Amino acid sequence: MLEKICKNCNNTFSLPRAGKKEQARLFCGPICSRRWTANNRSETWKQKASLAKQGEKNPMFGVSQNNPNSLANLTRSAWTGKHQSVESNEKRSNSMKGKSSWTEESKKKYIQTGIEQGRFWKPDDPEYVEFKKYRRKVYYWTSKNNLNVLENSDKRGRGRYHLDHKYSIAEGFRNRVPPKIIGSIDNLEFLLYTDNIKKGTSCSITLEKLYGLQPSRN
Repeated sequence: MLEKICKNCNNTFSLPRAGKKEQARLFCGPICSRRWTANNRSETWKQKASLAKQGEKNPMFGVSQNNPNSLANLTRSAWTGKHQSVESNEKRSNSMKGKSSWTEESKKKYIQTGIEQGRFWKPDDPEYVEFKKYRRKVYYWTSKNNLNVLENSDKRGRGRYHLDHKYSIAEGFRNRVPPKIIGSIDNLEFLLYTDNIKKGTSCSITLEKLYGLQPSRN
């Protein structure tokens, strides 16, 4: 056991061993290390950092970072005279809200339609609890696959390509298909996000075809 005093906070801290690495340690943790470094940078280092960004045009050039009023030197002239109209701001705000801007009546109608079409479960439906357990198991088996072998896997991302289950999880639950089969690599594909949203809980292959694909991996 090695007892040392932190160079930044002056608090005593203990180390389980007393090797060379522990002997050279100066701080009790990364926070104190960063704080001490930030407060003890040389003026030469500060000027080099400024030059690396904007040079002498940087409003922080040559200003000590320890100065509590240094932020007051920043100029905010970039947006001077550039104001958006009220109508433009409201239009942009509403376009970003999506379903959150719906009225309560619209939300209830959307949910009720989904329940009638079989896309949603009622919140108090005991079957919904079992579906969530089933879905977690499908996700587990899905994560076991090497998704890099699928086409468009390198384009995966929000607003790009989404991972899709050809035979949907919802239909797999209704037809009591084992989660391992729904989460198998043969049932996975990457779809353009707009196509995946349109697909919803529908299936792009039949259950018979899905079962027929399973032996191909053995």
